[in-house]
Amino acid sequence: MTTAPDRTLPLDGHRDELAVQRAGLAAIRAGQRLTATELGSAAGLAPERVQVVIDSLLARQAATVTDGRVDGIAGLTTRPTKHTLTIDGDDRHTWCAFDAVGIPAALGLDAVAATRCGYCHATIVVTFIAGHAPAAEPWGWLPALESCGNQLIDEFCSRADLFCNRGHLQLWHSAAGSPPGEPHPLDDLVDIGRATWGHCR
Repeated sequence: MTTAPDRTLPLDGHRDELAVQRAGLAAIRAGQRLTATELGSAAGLAPERVQVVIDSLLARQAATVTDGRVDGIAGLTTRPTKHTLTIDGDDRHTWCAFDAVGIPAALGLDAVAATRCGYCHATIVVTFIAGHAPAAEPWGWLPALESCGNQLIDEFCSRADLFCNRGHLQLWHSAAGSPPGEPHPLDDLVDIGRATWGHCR
């Protein structure tokens, strides 16, 4: 998932963060892990400014870095996870199931999202054509943001799952102790994804 800009940054910092997210997402989609200098070139920003933005994103688990290269940002990553997003025949991964359906919807991609039901662990596959998914049975769970603190991957993405159907979601929710959040049919998740990642087009 992409995050709202860090409100401790000045106004131009918000714009810089969105530019870095956009450039980083495009790079990872292409299978590239960029340094701050390379991201700066792609985003039209000075490397030192990009490093400030990256440090802010890292503090909120809104980016990941390995050996000085950004390998995860705005929900898309080159690191293996249980959520796979296949774009143009190439497998990428996402931090959560919501990322796997929201990103292709927002970017208008031909893609295949694959994840596992958060209740029974059966494989769920959603195919996108130009950002549109056919009517399908899966439902998703979005944790309440106010309950997630400031650590995106651990506190939001770890619980933002898809389920085979609404019945499996309800069974999981009851077994999990009724955590705060909202259930959504796939169509709603796709619409929310378009709004969430719209700045990355």
